[in-house]
Amino acid sequence: MSSGYECLEQLESDYSLSQGDVIVWEENQDFQSKAAVIVTADCDLAKGKHWGRVTVVPLVPIENYMEEVYLPKQLALLEKDLAVLFAKSVHQTLKVEGNPPSDDALESLVSLDALPAPWDTSDRAKLAHALLRQARGPAKSMTSAEALDEALRLRSPEVKTLSASRIGKFLEQPPGDCMVLPQLPGLAPGLHIAFLRAMREVRDRDIATKTSEIAPNHAKRIGRLVPVLRYRMTQMLAQVFSDIGLPDEYEATLKLERVKYVDSITQPQKSEA
Repeated sequence: MSSGYECLEQLESDYSLSQGDVIVWEENQDFQSKAAVIVTADCDLAKGKHWGRVTVVPLVPIENYMEEVYLPKQLALLEKDLAVLFAKSVHQTLKVEGNPPSDDALESLVSLDALPAPWDTSDRAKLAHALLRQARGPAKSMTSAEALDEALRLRSPEVKTLSASRIGKFLEQPPGDCMVLPQLPGLAPGLHIAFLRAMREVRDRDIATKTSEIAPNHAKRIGRLVPVLRYRMTQMLAQVFSDIGLPDEYEATLKLERVKYVDSITQPQKSEA
């Protein structure tokens, strides 16, 4: 089914590799190694300055990106809240007065695959335990979307913004290291994410541009992104790796100075009133 906008140019087999070429691997199972876009500059390819290796940006199916990258990161942001909720639920299960369990005691419980008695009788403690383990990475007992929904509800039972809403916001305003692409002919159905920050190198001799060159573990070229998309992708790529992060202390100081400046302007007006 056509997406309504043709994103790929069909190429003849005698066309040389170029920036924007989309390649696929039929044998790879890793979600970041199924398809990619070549981003090496055309001038480097034409003059052989790439030394036989081209840089590619992985094209990740939206389902894999959400399940393996975006939603786990959202869950990880709730780790501290989950740790507090877990500590409270563990203490409540004991039904005794006094101080809550120590950090070492809680960590020993988190390290277990399942909670021992008496905490295994508390649904809240078991859920917080499973979510905290999933947020930290040692175990995955549910899908990333289910885990995020459960964590948000556990933290705030009245919460309305669940994983589906966050996914919708991501697609409307993706971060600078992600370019959302519609369905592309030759790839799995649905949206794909060009994951700019995860670029890697591939040997050009391992990319088949002709049917006669197809071999196991080789990538196959299926087309080339239309000019506006490949130019936009390389522009975003440059922005990702040229942005310079500033220290938190600097940002905090700057914020404080901004507040002082605004106060210096507004304070006389308040006193006069």
